[in-house]
Amino acid sequence: MLAVQCLLARLAFLPPQVRVGAVQKLAVAGSPKAAGALLRVLELQDQVVHQGAVTSLATVGPALLKPAMEHLRSGDPKRQLAGAEALGVLKSGAAGALPALLESLNSPGSEV
Repeated sequence: MLAVQCLLARLAFLPPQVRVGAVQKLAVAGSPKAAGALLRVLELQDQVVHQGAVTSLATVGPALLKPAMEHLRSGDPKRQLAGAEALGVLKSGAAGALPALLESLNSPGSEV
């Protein structure tokens, strides 16, 4: 996990192609363990790696639901936005998150 934290801390300073490669490594085999790290990548609002993170989240599947809901309930607009976007990846598999999603409508962050 320390390696993931170091990678996230340096992500903004790396060249674009290296950032994209780093995000792809986080998604190896659709690991549920990668879901939290990929959600943190979405929080960065880095357009270079954004689509790669969303695509990688799709490989995680239902294990994404719990971390996405935790993000939604965080109260931090960046985390809430990342959680909402992750639920969008799950589509019909995210029905259980509807109450948390509705709660996030009260977020002070207009983008959420």
